[in-house]
Amino acid sequence: MGHNYENEFETVKLILNSNSEVKGVDAFVLSLIKSERQMRKIFTFLVYQNFNKKDVNELRCLLAKNRKLYFNHFVLGVNILSDNLLKNQYGDSFDNDYLKMEKMKIVRNKIFHGQISDKGITRSELIDIVEFIMRWCRKISEIMLENIGYDGFARNSYQKSKLNIKDLFKFNNISEYDFFLRNLSKK
Repeated sequence: MGHNYENEFETVKLILNSNSEVKGVDAFVLSLIKSERQMRKIFTFLVYQNFNKKDVNELRCLLAKNRKLYFNHFVLGVNILSDNLLKNQYGDSFDNDYLKMEKMKIVRNKIFHGQISDKGITRSELIDIVEFIMRWCRKISEIMLENIGYDGFARNSYQKSKLNIKDLFKFNNISEYDFFLRNLSKK
């Protein structure tokens, strides 16, 4: 399995194995950022299958312009672009695990804003959450690597797949992609 996955979570594992008093918070925040980034990169990889190298800058600019795209939008986008590949391959626990990932945004936002969570989450519970996030990312990585040839952790998501991706949503031009992004951010 993924050399990329192992490299991506190496720092998280170092934090978890440390004696730091704040290792739960630090590992949680970093692993959640990594999960969000993974989903965005899988999304951009799928989009890029419709385009070429000359389009990369414009694709990036359009994505940056749509500031209201978050983890949930990228998960939805990946499922739309790949005919529910992610949801179908993940298995019966997808909806439940996805909801867990979505609920973690609340905890993250509290931490980022220096607020106290009414949940009273302990360091041990945060570490359990980190382990869940890592399992989610590993599973997503395995599914996508097998089915589209990209795990979401390789450096460049603007590359062509070496696999023949079945049932991939097609964009005819950049304007259609722009329209897709604007609609995706409203969901």
